[in-house]
Amino acid sequence: MNDLFVNEELIRQGYAHVQRPLRAEYRDRLLTAQKAAWQEALGIWARAAGRNVAIVEIHPDAEGNDWDNLCDEYIVIENRENISLDLTGWTVSDEANHRYLFPSFVLKAKTAVTLRTGVGRNTESEIFWGSRGPIWNNDGD
Repeated sequence: MNDLFVNEELIRQGYAHVQRPLRAEYRDRLLTAQKAAWQEALGIWARAAGRNVAIVEIHPDAEGNDWDNLCDEYIVIENRENISLDLTGWTVSDEANHRYLFPSFVLKAKTAVTLRTGVGRNTESEIFWGSRGPIWNNDGD
């Protein structure tokens, strides 16, 4: 294939990594290719998306009776990345193992979304757990 060293190319694109022991004649080429893929964050060396997602506010104590005002119990999740993040399938949970599974949802770059405990219609800035009772403990989770 026109002198293409497939192993080197796979490593250079981040689809494989160097295993030891190496044959001496290929060692430098393969390690150089791996270092380049790592530095460029290609393939298996890609940086994990979502490192800069944070819960920036927790409002566990709704105004009045929590049971009567579920949508005033919420958390705010912020995307600090410069790219949109697909949160589909991500989960949020508390100490009592209440668990929210994100539906199909993309959080745009440098924005936040409020996850409200009660029932409502999801938008880009608000999503609703759909719980019929309080989730967050007023004294902390």
